[in-house]
Parts: sequence; structure tokens; C-alpha cells
Amino acid sequence: MKKVIDVSQFQGVIHWETVRPQIDGAILRCGYGMDQLDQDDTQFKRNADECSRLKIPFGVYLYSYADTKKRALSEAEHVLRLVKGYDLSYPVYYDLEQPGIEQNAAICAGVFGDKIEQAGYWCGIYADANWWENYLTGVNQFSKWVAQYTDTPEYTVKNVDMWQYTANAHINGIETAVDLNECYRDFPEEIREAKENREVTTVELKVLWKGKQGSEIRALQILLIGNGYDCGGFGADGIFGAGTENSVRAYQGAHGIGVDGIVGAKTWASLLGK
Repeated sequence: MKKVIDVSQFQGVIHWETVRPQIDGAILRCGYGMDQLDQDDTQFKRNADECSRLKIPFGVYLYSYADTKKRALSEAEHVLRLVKGYDLSYPVYYDLEQPGIEQNAAICAGVFGDKIEQAGYWCGIYADANWWENYLTGVNQFSKWVAQYTDTPEYTVKNVDMWQYTANAHINGIETAVDLNECYRDFPEEIREAKENREVTTVELKVLWKGKQGSEIRALQILLIGNGYDCGGFGADGIFGAGTENSVRAYQGAHGIGVDGIVGAKTWASLLGK
């Protein structure tokens, strides 16, 4: 279980270096409503930059006002504009709690989530237990984040990944009260593995040797490391250096492939289990 906070501009200027050792991750509000600059969260860029600098795993959420598919699509585009260039370790969450949008909430959640996932991100839906139990009962394709301020969960929602259990937590480095959550999945690890799998499955199987650089080298290194062969101190850095060459040679020797340090068809086939 991971300790995760969610924050917005209403928490003011956060001292993330102080916050860092107290949490496992953060969900940052990036904005609210449709794709308008004046609806960006005024602290989002700073919060995202600081989490990136300090290597604090984070995701984002957007507060929704959408009551039509068109507005939901614009809200997805709002998020995608703001998260471009950031490496998210938690899903993009759609915050559904605005009175008046309940009846179309499930439809809008589907439109928003599909757009987010088509862009390569993981999507989740945030709502309180009442919304989940009455308006979102058929929305099961995305990660579920439930708000219920009780000592122990009392909701009937199934397959919940994260539970927001208070809005009055106190974290050193944040001047205001803050929302606190229990997260039951290791999203940073799951998302990292999924990203690496995409890199591996889409790689062009070129012949590789020491001195080469690029995405093909990183995919090679991911496979070697996954098989227990250390590629050196920099890990999967996309550079075919001495550490990677040594790992290739060790792998080839252990798998009955001619040991030459060159990754050709036979080495690729073995690494990919073909």
C-alpha cells in the first residue's frame, strides 16, 4: 500500500523537498473544465516540475464540468496539452463530482478515458462512493479512485485501486490541510513495465554492436536486464557501451549462441523467446 497525496493550487506553494520523504506519490490537479488557458491550475507546472526534479512519482487529475461528449473530449485535450513532456507514474484521473452532470457522467467518463488512453496514458476515474454506486456502476474499464471519509472503507464499489479517506491530513511542507489516499497498486512499477514492453515489442530488429545508440539499444538493454544481465551502472540508457557488450557476450555464452558481442538474428530471437 502506498501513501499518496492529491494537491492543487489551493495548497499554495508546496515545499516538495520537505514533502518528499513523507509520501510515495502525488496526484496533481492540472486544471478544470474544457481546454482553456485560464482554466489551467496555476500551480500545476511548478508542482510537476518539482516532482520531476525530485523523482517523486506523480499522476494528474482534472476537475470535470462536462455534461456532453463534446465537452468531455475538450477536457481530455486540456489534460493532454498540459502533461505533454512529463513522465507520469500514476494515471490521469477524471474528477467527477460537480452537481448537475451526474446523468451523463458515465458516458463522459468513457469519452474522456478513451481519448487519454489512445494517447498512451493510463486513465482513472475519481468520484465519491455515492457517485460510484449510483451513476458510474458500468464504468469498469479504468482505474477506480473512491472518496469516502471514514475510518475504514464502507463502500460497495469493486476493484478499487485508491481510496481517499481524508481531506484534513497534515504534511510538513504544505501549509494547508491536504487530501490523503491509500493506493493499493504499485502504479509506478506497472506503468514502467508497460512502457518498457511497448518499447520492446515495437523495436526494429537491427544488427547492433558496441558504439551504437538509440531506442533499439534501450530495448536490448531492457531485455538483458529482465533476463538478469546487468548492463552497467547506467542501466537501460540507450548506449551500447562496454557494460552492454559484456552482458551480450555473457548472454550469448549462456544460451549457446556464438559469442561475438554483436546482436544479430539469433540473439534477438533468443531474447524475445522466438
